[in-house]
Amino acid sequence: MVDATPDVGASIPSFADLASDDAEHAAVAHDHLIRTYYALLCDSAESYLGDRLAAEEVTDAVFARIWDRRRELQIRTTIAAYLFGAVRNAARNVVAKRRFAERRGAEAMAGAEPPGMGSGGAAPGTAVEEEELRTIVWTAVAALPERARAILTLRWRMQLEWREIADALSMTVNAAQVQHTRALAQLRRRLSWVADIL
Repeated sequence: MVDATPDVGASIPSFADLASDDAEHAAVAHDHLIRTYYALLCDSAESYLGDRLAAEEVTDAVFARIWDRRRELQIRTTIAAYLFGAVRNAARNVVAKRRFAERRGAEAMAGAEPPGMGSGGAAPGTAVEEEELRTIVWTAVAALPERARAILTLRWRMQLEWREIADALSMTVNAAQVQHTRALAQLRRRLSWVADIL
């Protein structure tokens, strides 16, 4: 089990460390933040979402966004406050999107024809579009470095827990989470064009 208590004896990196021109120094600072706060942030997100996997995805996305924008961040608070605020806001956005989707689904069902009575189901191209998008994503995953590819495959396709991934790849749970966050950031960069066409 991951220790959810930050190591108060260790020096917490600053935002200046993350924005460092020395990429290795910035990566070490980012890794340290993940090791220190990941479990706590997941717990916080889970309290909003009620779903551990969704909480981990939200936390991963926050860390990936911080890494991608580390040089542009203008933070006027502590790192801990910023991280917890970012995760809280991201989790609330997920909850809001879920509620919106539920309302849309309920509205669609209220006006829907009974099955077999003229309702056509999903639009004909929807399944094809979803399959095309899946193909695009997995093609991008296949182009990632071996470790990133392995972690995403174990997590998404095989739906393994962090401990199982760590054991399979001979690493610690924290290292697996750090590598997953980095793999997501790489994947987002490779797929940034997809968001423009959707």
